[in-house]
Amino acid sequence: MKLDLWFGRPWALLPEKMDDIQRAVEAHLAGIKITYDAASARSGNRASARYAVVDRVAVIPVYGVLEKRANMFTDISGGTSTELLARDIRDAMADRKVDAIVLDVDSPGGAVDSVQVVAGLLAENRLRSGGPKPVVAYANELMASAAYWIGSAADRIVAAPTAQVGSIGVRMVHVDRSGMDEQAGIKRTEIFAGKFKTAGTDTRPLDEQSREYLQSRVDRFYTLFVEGVAANREVSVAEVLKWADGRVLIGAEALAAGMVDEIGNLETAIQMARDLSEADMDIQTLQEKHPDLYKAVFDAGAAAVKLPDVEAARAEARDEGVAGERARCRKIVEAHGPLDLTLEAIEKGTDPGDFALTVLKAEREGRSTDLDRLAATLAPAVPPDGSAKGDGEPSDFMAAVSAYRAEHGCSLAEAVRKVSAESPELHQKWVAAQRPSQTQ
Repeated sequence: MKLDLWFGRPWALLPEKMDDIQRAVEAHLAGIKITYDAASARSGNRASARYAVVDRVAVIPVYGVLEKRANMFTDISGGTSTELLARDIRDAMADRKVDAIVLDVDSPGGAVDSVQVVAGLLAENRLRSGGPKPVVAYANELMASAAYWIGSAADRIVAAPTAQVGSIGVRMVHVDRSGMDEQAGIKRTEIFAGKFKTAGTDTRPLDEQSREYLQSRVDRFYTLFVEGVAANREVSVAEVLKWADGRVLIGAEALAAGMVDEIGNLETAIQMARDLSEADMDIQTLQEKHPDLYKAVFDAGAAAVKLPDVEAARAEARDEGVAGERARCRKIVEAHGPLDLTLEAIEKGTDPGDFALTVLKAEREGRSTDLDRLAATLAPAVPPDGSAKGDGEPSDFMAAVSAYRAEHGCSLAEAVRKVSAESPELHQKWVAAQRPSQTQ
């Protein structure tokens, strides 16, 4: 027997079941031959069970102690290899004759390192593309510790009225065999490298430093356990901590605490799984699984839609489209934009509001260009001595422009625009004064 399968490993296991297994291990160490069936009330070997299909629902048994691979503990308790369990779940998900899955759970839990793969597989199934196959976990009298970790990842949990649910926690056992070795005249010497390499060894009593190290491992697995259940049940970690103290709740107590979703039997779980699968059904699935129903629904829909109604709807839609396009074109033309821009807007389906903004922008840019070109031809604004000619003289316009710029701190072009608007006669005289020099 490989003792490291038991000692020094973190277990998420119902305490009394863990004690049963420990007694069996101790009996083996004492040289006592035990009957595994009698030791733990064996419930059947899960390794070859596969699954049964009931009304397109795969019922997968999850019995006994959970271990990654079949070993002495699956022999003792008729346990479940989580590798084989994951295999069966994947097969059921790929089975075209299966619409949903029920996990028939009667397990006290098991090794912590064996359950995350299965729980993760169920969680991924809830999110996978193409539509998940619903999974319902049924607490068939016992869904404890690591078994609840797996069950919590299902879409729903149904519990029998007398089912024991919970026992969330992690436990590790250390055994000091140094006294036994001494009595047997055995002296073991450990050769190792690494400070904590022999933490938890059975060759000596557990020292405080090793205890703290092993406790930190147990605490870390407990954190993963609680966080996993919280994510699976879509509740807060604080909510899970209310009942994650190792207690076992029975039936209605588990329902009131939010650990399960319904009280019932295996048939209840199968019906729930079937209902969930039908709720998620799309047209293609309906056609594949229920061709007669699909045809009846299709024929009823076809009969309800008459050809004249379709033609009338098409004519109405066509008239609305024509009227809308005419209104759009009319609004674009009324914007009085340049001909080339107008034709382009009509051809491209431009929104009239967007086109109006385009026209305004083009006009604004055109005016700015003309004024900037005008400002570039301006003569010096004011003689050096600051004097100006009498009122009405052309140079008075430039003096006004310079004064406006000095007062407002704006550009020359902006000053020309403002003074031209405020003193149009002065501007006209200045323009007239420029014409002889421009025509020479």
